[in-house]
Amino acid sequence: MLVSFFSNIESEGSVEVEITFLENKAVFSAFVDSGNLAVDPMDMSPVLLIKKDIAKNILPENIIDLCNIDMLERRVKKRIRLIPISKNGATHVLVGIKADTVKVINGEKSEEIKVTLAIDKEGGTFGGYQALMPSAALENAFL
Repeated sequence: MLVSFFSNIESEGSVEVEITFLENKAVFSAFVDSGNLAVDPMDMSPVLLIKKDIAKNILPENIIDLCNIDMLERRVKKRIRLIPISKNGATHVLVGIKADTVKVINGEKSEEIKVTLAIDKEGGTFGGYQALMPSAALENAFL
């Protein structure tokens, strides 16, 4: 399935996000965009696009670079995804991963959401934020 993750639809603001993977954790701000339509083809969950520097804080380097996959534990290998996207009229495949948890933080409350992480190796700006959050992932948060 090929989808586009950018459109000209207006943004919906930003959210604080906490990601955990194995023993690593990162907390950062994400730009919420209703034009982020990317989905994980395996389970159809929305895709949270993260900058490479965030990925380096929580993921093993061989996942980020998609090299030496045989060196990873089986439980980690099973969590790797390839995310096909369309960007600026061209087809790309991003490295994706299922995190242990992804939470949206609202003040002192937090709620776990179901997304697949995808790593932006091209250095997107995301309006100055560290990630691009699909608005579809937030539909049921804090209800």
